[in-house]
Amino acid sequence: MSSPAAVKYKIASTKARILRKTATDIRLRPISREQTQVYYHSALAAFVAG
Repeated sequence: MSSPAAVKYKIASTKARILRKTATDIRLRPISREQTQVYYHSALAAFVAG
C-alpha cells in the first residue's frame, strides 16, 4: 500500500506526462509553437505541484 503522498505524486506525474504527449501528438498538427509551449509549461507546473 502506497502512502498518500506517493499516490498524489503518481497522479500529478501522470497528468504531466499526458500534457507532454499531447504537445508532440502528430494528430494535432499543425500546432503552433506557442500552443506547444503552453502544454510544456502546464506539464512543468503539474510536476512542480506534485
